[in-house]
Formats: sequence, structure tokens, C-alpha cells
Amino acid sequence: MSPSRMVHEELCAGIPRIPASEAFEHEDVLSEWLREWLAAHGLVASPTGWQAIAAIRMPLFTAYYSPICRSRDDTRLYCAWMTWLHLFDDRFDAAPLSSDADAAKAVVDHYLETNEALRSGRPSPAPTDPFARAFADLVSWTSRGAGPEWRGRLLSEIDVWMRSYPEETVHRRDGLVLAPDELIALKRRCMADPLSLELLQRVGTGELSSPVRVLLDPLVQLTADIKGAINDIASLERERACGDNHNLVISLMHHRGLSESQATAEVAHSVRQWVAELGELARDLAEQLPPGDERAAAVSWMAASCSSVRGYHDWLLETGRYASA
Repeated sequence: MSPSRMVHEELCAGIPRIPASEAFEHEDVLSEWLREWLAAHGLVASPTGWQAIAAIRMPLFTAYYSPICRSRDDTRLYCAWMTWLHLFDDRFDAAPLSSDADAAKAVVDHYLETNEALRSGRPSPAPTDPFARAFADLVSWTSRGAGPEWRGRLLSEIDVWMRSYPEETVHRRDGLVLAPDELIALKRRCMADPLSLELLQRVGTGELSSPVRVLLDPLVQLTADIKGAINDIASLERERACGDNHNLVISLMHHRGLSESQATAEVAHSVRQWVAELGELARDLAEQLPPGDERAAAVSWMAASCSSVRGYHDWLLETGRYASA
């Protein structure tokens, strides 16, 4: 039994997955659109390059992770964002960005400067590469019809996520293995889960006010912890192969002297506990929501956020992202 299937089966009974809305195109159709979008921005330049991306199955990820998309445009926007996030993350798995902290910081600084210009209304720096051009398109596309408060919150989430990359590069360069609690805290930033869930509001539920979003932050942190843990079981061999110690299984082996099987079982145990807490937390937070029109959107967003945990698991079972591990 694969590690990802072991954890998946433990979660199946606890977290139902919301079925994809009628807005979703067939996976092959959305995949072809994605290929054309990536090619237009220079992110795929050959059939071989596309085959590697297609094997990840990001249209399937979108249907599983964000099933509440309201329109075809929303499904395409979310799919483009999720694909860009995964491909951007992969850049830091290889030299120079995996070990050169200055190079990693230079890449991230461009995006931080871009976001600060967007916040202040100044002209943004010119895109420097295909990733930056695609990012400019995504931000412009996402901003259409978005309120300034929500847009500012999204940019802040992007900043938090971006800043984790130079930090991780320093850890890899120095061979540092974070303690489990430190690693869990880092993964809340580097997994981009808060950013991904924020985008659910843009494509599905509608924008939440900042006070309500702050109230619901414990749920976001818990979903990030669960996804980070199951990702670490599924990606263990891939991360070990590229010298990345940002893995909870590796951390437990290093700091607590556990074997790989013991550490994997410990991570699975944590997942079981967190999943049990998730439903109870969602119910408690729902009771704290203020009355009014926003309450229904907040409850829907919490349900979609919980469903995304199951969706992430189901995608892990079918993606080719870790097939070579």
C-alpha cells in the first residue's frame, strides 16, 4: 500500500468531498486550455515539457480542491493559479534556487516589489521571465471585480508564501532539519494553503470581510497542517532525492530517533487527530459567526475548505507528481 493511500483511507470516513459543480469542463478540455495558456506565457515550450505537466493532472486537482467554482472562467482561473503555484514551487527543488539563498531572494523580491506596487498604485516592475508574465496575467485576471480589501488580503497571502522560499533555501544549503513544531509552522506558510483557500472566495463563495476571515483563521491553519502532513508522506522519496529536509517524516526521524516506518505512522496518527478536530472546529466557528448575509458565504467557504483536504488526498492518489519517487 502506498503511503498516500494509507493516509487517504484513514480520512475517507471523516471528510466528505463536495462534488464538482456543473461549471467544470471535461478534464481533457480543461487540460488543453491549460496547455495553451502555459504556452502563451512561455511556461511550456515542448511536447516533453507539456507531458510532464499534464501528468500532474492539475485540472483534476482543481475539480477536487475547488469544486464550488461558479463558471467556466472561474475553473480556468483556479486551474491556472494552482498550476502556476506548483510549477513555481518546483523551481526551488533544483540548483541554483535550491541552495543559493541570494538567487532565491532575488527571484522572490521581484514578486514582493510587484505586489507592493499593486497596493500603492505605482507601475509594477516589468516581468522578467515567463513565470513573472504569467503571474501578472493571473493577478490582473483575479482582480477583475474583486474588492480592494479582498485583493489586498490576497496580495498579503502571496507575500507570506513567497518569503518562505529564501528561508527554505538557507535550510537546504546548511543541511538544517527543523524540529517538528518548527516545520509545521513553516508549512503553514510554504504550502500556500491560505492563498489557495482565499482564492476559493474569488471563484466560489464570494468575498468574506476581514473580521470574519480572521475569525476563521484557525480552520485555515488546521487544514494546512493536515495537507502538509499528508503531502510529506506522499512526497518523502521525492524530497529525499533532491536533498530537501522540509518533511515531517524526516524531521521525526532526525529529532526523535524514529525509524522511517515509525515516523510515518506518527505523522498518520497526527493526521487522524487533526481530521477529528476539523469537523468540531468548523461547527464551533459557525456558531461564532455574526448573523447576516455573510454568514451563509462563510459557512459555505468553511465547508469547501474542509472538502479541499479530502480533495487533496484524492488527487494525491491519481497524480503523477510523485510517480518517479
